[in-house]
Amino acid sequence: MTEDLSDDEFLRCFLTVALATFLCPTSNTKPNTKYMGALVDLSKLKELDWCTLVHKWNMCYVKKYQNDKGKEKRATTTLGGCIYQLAVRCLDFNNFGLISISAALPRICFWKDKR
Repeated sequence: MTEDLSDDEFLRCFLTVALATFLCPTSNTKPNTKYMGALVDLSKLKELDWCTLVHKWNMCYVKKYQNDKGKEKRATTTLGGCIYQLAVRCLDFNNFGLISISAALPRICFWKDKR
């Protein structure tokens, strides 16, 4: 970026991209307005429950995906939501033989190589 942004402007831009492309994506190329209200008062960002937002967003799009798959008129259906979170949850339920998955939180603690 060639223009100078204030810290607030930079944070709003960063969160818009993070929410729209990683945490709460949709099949649309534009950011969803449902979470934009959180970016108005940046002093309250730490108080927001981001985990619940991402979880509810994922569940909403999983249900939408299941409903759309059942409709015969739909030729293609896309899955919205944080695909990376769904991938980690899927890994939690796979059988890896001799490898046992601990209940450590955050989950990344287990998947990082500790050698």
